[in-house]
Amino acid sequence: HITEMKVTCVAAAMLAAPMCVAFAPTHPSGLQPAARLNRAALCSAPSLRHTSTRLSVGTSMMAAKPSGPRWTVEDASAKKEAGGKGDDEAVKGKMPSLAKALKKPKGTICIVSAVKRKDPVEGKLCQMTDDGFILSEVGRGFHDAKVAGIAVWTDEDKYGTSMEDLQTIAESQKSFKGNFPGPCPILALDLFMTKAAVGDAARSGASAVLLSVEMLGDDLAGMMEHAAACAMDPVLLCNDEDDVKAAVAAGGGLIAIDSKAIGMDEAIELRKGIDAKTISIAFGGLNELLDAWKLRDAGFQCVVVGAELMSCAFGKAGEVRQ
Repeated sequence: HITEMKVTCVAAAMLAAPMCVAFAPTHPSGLQPAARLNRAALCSAPSLRHTSTRLSVGTSMMAAKPSGPRWTVEDASAKKEAGGKGDDEAVKGKMPSLAKALKKPKGTICIVSAVKRKDPVEGKLCQMTDDGFILSEVGRGFHDAKVAGIAVWTDEDKYGTSMEDLQTIAESQKSFKGNFPGPCPILALDLFMTKAAVGDAARSGASAVLLSVEMLGDDLAGMMEHAAACAMDPVLLCNDEDDVKAAVAAGGGLIAIDSKAIGMDEAIELRKGIDAKTISIAFGGLNELLDAWKLRDAGFQCVVVGAELMSCAFGKAGEVRQ
C-alpha cells in the first residue's frame, strides 16, 4: 500500500510542480505497481513551463473525449426525493477553506485530486479491491503530494465511494493540524439537490460542496446560502454559457467548468465568461500534463484530476506501464 501511495504522490506532484520526473518500469503484470521517483532525475529535471515535449503518465491516461452530461432530470428528481440523513438545519463545518487553498499566484495552477473507485463512463478504474483501498492512506498520500484539496464522490452507485468514505478521508487530514501545509480541504462531489444532503456533507467533514447550476435552477441561490451557513464553499458546476452566466449572476466565487463532460476546448471557451477575480476550476478530462498548462494559460487556477491518478497509482489488469 505504501508503494501504491508513492505512485499516487508522484503522479500528483508531476501535475502540480513545474518539473519532470522519471519512473522505473513496473512489473509486467501491472499487479505490483513498482514505479518510484528517480531522485537524480528529479533534481536535474528541466522546467515544464517552457517545454514543448508531449508528456503523459503511463498508459492509463487515455484520449480525453467529452463524456456528455453527468446527470439527467430523472437523477435530480431521485436525489430530491432521497433527501439526506439529517434535516435542513445548518451544520457548521470545521475544515479549512477550499477557496483559500485555491488562491494561487497568477500563472500557476493547482490540483484537487478526486477519489472514486469507478466511473460511470470508464467503469472500474483500477485494480484496487475493497481490502486494498485504504482510504486513510489515500488521504495522507495526496496531502504529502501537496494537492490543494481532495474531492470525494459520495454517489456510491455511480462512483463507488460514499459519504462514509468522505468522512474517512476527512479524518485522515486531522493529523496534519498545526503543520505546514495543514489539512487538505475536502470537496464533496455529488448531485446535491436538498439542504439536508448538504448538511450531511458538512457533518462528514467537507469544506466545500459541488452544486450543479443546471440541475438546481431557481434553487441555486438558496443552496448556496445554505452551504455558506454550513461554513462550506459552494462550487458551482457549469456545462454551457447559460450556466456560466447564472453562476456569475449568483455571485459564485468558485466556478467549475465540466471539462470532462464538454471537452477541453469548449471549457476554455466558457472560461472567457468568468472574470479574473473568480476562481475557475477545470473539472476533469485531462489527457496529459500539457493540458494542465493549456488550462492555466486560459485562466484556470485549478484542475480536478480523478481517474488518471487512481489508474496510475493502482494500474489496470494486464497493463504494462513505464
